[in-house]
Amino acid sequence: MISLRWAEMSTPSLPKVGDIIADKYRVDGLLGEGGMAVVFAAHHLLLDKPIAVKLLSPELPRLPQVVERFVTEARAAARVDSPHVARVMDVGVLVNGLPYMVMERLDGCDLEELLRLEKRLAIPDAVDYVLQALQGLAHAHTLGVGLRDLKPINLFLAHQADGMTIVKISVFGI
Repeated sequence: MISLRWAEMSTPSLPKVGDIIADKYRVDGLLGEGGMAVVFAAHHLLLDKPIAVKLLSPELPRLPQVVERFVTEARAAARVDSPHVARVMDVGVLVNGLPYMVMERLDGCDLEELLRLEKRLAIPDAVDYVLQALQGLAHAHTLGVGLRDLKPINLFLAHQADGMTIVKISVFGI
């Protein structure tokens, strides 16, 4: 069980590029920031594999229920084994008390960014993206996992090695 000690500690700081966290993940750079979390590009040192590390924002109030919601999101995403849901591989609390989850690192952009750049999508692409997202949602719902926050920024368009794009649901709402 994840300790909720984060609420009891002083404001933890975010890791810096080059820092090793949880004794096995090297921070390579910032990928993105939202109201609830900060996501870093990182490298799993033992598996020699690129990953993403999502940390609960240190700016949030020190409330145990905030940490519990973060852990609940990690558990929910980890339960859904679908090509259309970003994989969660680990969850924990750093030494400074900051909760984290380790996810697959994706290459591409979220749908919100694509819409901002292109203004509109070709109808076949839009239909394809919606159908892929629905496959991920359907799989989650069969497991009793609901999505609280479906919007373009939470649909990641990941480039695959074969040149195809796959839609990945990247958050289950915290």
